[in-house]
Amino acid sequence: MHYYTIEGHNLAEDTIKKSRFIINCYHVENQYEVEKYLKNIYKEHYKATHNTFAYILGEEKNIQKYSDDGEPSGTAGKPILEAINQRELSNVLVVVTRYFGGIKLGGGGLIRAYNGSACLGLKSASFIRMQYSALIEISFEYTYLGKIKAFLDKEYKLKDTIIYDDKVHVKIFIPAEESENLIRNLVELTNDNIHVSIISEEYIKLSYKE
Repeated sequence: MHYYTIEGHNLAEDTIKKSRFIINCYHVENQYEVEKYLKNIYKEHYKATHNTFAYILGEEKNIQKYSDDGEPSGTAGKPILEAINQRELSNVLVVVTRYFGGIKLGGGGLIRAYNGSACLGLKSASFIRMQYSALIEISFEYTYLGKIKAFLDKEYKLKDTIIYDDKVHVKIFIPAEESENLIRNLVELTNDNIHVSIISEEYIKLSYKE
């Protein structure tokens, strides 16, 4: 299991027909963080004409919400939400703040402005892949070091340096669904002269999305 999100916080700005659009994009893990960032935006931009937003939470994107904040229904929050979905992202909050410049954009113009602003903010963000992974500890005799290290270097990414004491101990992160296959391969590789334990399972940052 994996999903794509953004890293940290990204700020962008655009001007459309004299209206100023300020775009804040945040990585969020839960509803509490969404509310915290929204509270900060409302405090910072309390004089703004509108503070519209949309967010998606959960690796299955099961929570999707948006707000037009006074703009005509469907012209602000939903286009922002569509921008997030267009990039197949989750655990992301996008807030588009508008300071009205005196020129009305009309319904279609507002949709394009809010969607375009959200896309602009997300375009300059850092995208990351979050992989549901298992942290596995492997312990074995020194005689198997070369064989196991060659296998792991080829197939998996090491988390920590190898620890040497009475035995060799290695920790690696691998996709959780591959745990059973890894254990089976290591048992075959060492004729069952190995100890493998799953320490934890969690989402980890695996790579950047192109």
